Amino acid sequence: ISSDGTLLASGSADKNLKIWGVDFGDCHKSLFAHTDSVTQVKFVPKTHYLFTAGKDGVLKYWDADKFELLLELKAHHSEIWSLAVSSGGEFCITGSHDTSIRRWDRTEEAFFLEEEKEKRLETMFDSVLDDDNIEKLNAAWEAEGASAAAGKKSQQTVTAADSAIDALDIANHELERIEEHRTQVEKGRNKAKFVPNPLLLGREPLDFVFETLKKIKSSDIEQALILLPFNDALKVLAYCESWLKDPMETEFTCKIVMTLVRIHLDQIQNTTNVKPLLSSLRELMRPSLGRIKSIIGTNKAAITFLRMKTEAA
Repeated sequence: ISSDGTLLASGSADKNLKIWGVDFGDCHKSLFAHTDSVTQVKFVPKTHYLFTAGKDGVLKYWDADKFELLLELKAHHSEIWSLAVSSGGEFCITGSHDTSIRRWDRTEEAFFLEEEKEKRLETMFDSVLDDDNIEKLNAAWEAEGASAAAGKKSQQTVTAADSAIDALDIANHELERIEEHRTQVEKGRNKAKFVPNPLLLGREPLDFVFETLKKIKSSDIEQALILLPFNDALKVLAYCESWLKDPMETEFTCKIVMTLVRIHLDQIQNTTNVKPLLSSLRELMRPSLGRIKSIIGTNKAAITFLRMKTEAA
């Protein structure tokens, strides 16, 4: 239980971490925490940050407010059975079946959440591009702390999926019209100006689909993507190549990519022409996340400079 008594965290042999509200006893979020049973859960005193340990030998650090995995700490060679956090949160201690006790100290060294995500995403892509590594990909996805399918199918998610499918159909039809018009112009058979579909409201087809997906509530986006047929999912993955070129939407696009890869993993493994697309997406995601890291670093340096100026004054 958190120090302020508002949150309760639990872990079990189902590999999940669950965050509960103490006031009403409701489950705020169910997260895949480890690739094996969760053995220990401890809050950092006076915060909503927490540590989990598991039989997979990994110690993980979470933000219970944002339901987000922050760090993976690997050093043990076997199951972690015990975990203790200091009263001030400066360090924690773990005990493992490998007969070792380890102390983990908090440092002043900054870490970038996007960089940590990038490392885990690269692990997933490397796995999915290897035909013999399906189980490793599933384990990597679960270790990323993806939301469990606790958010059941509802009228909202069905409506969201329908809107996404409609947007894809409109965009695909528009792209076909654009290509047909271009071909006719090149052959000299059509000199009339192209008239866009009014349903697009003046937007480009890919932008129309992206904005439709962005309008879906974050709590419903995964279930909405689950309801997409495989062919539509492939269209969305193809569109992600263009969306990744927008540095402001990298995180959302990466979430879409990884969710669709997890949902349709079996079909992707059996569809050889998808692998070049995944390779392209991986190469695009790396610099895109790197740009976000650079922006964060620049902002941090600017804030540090302004603080020094303020203190000097």
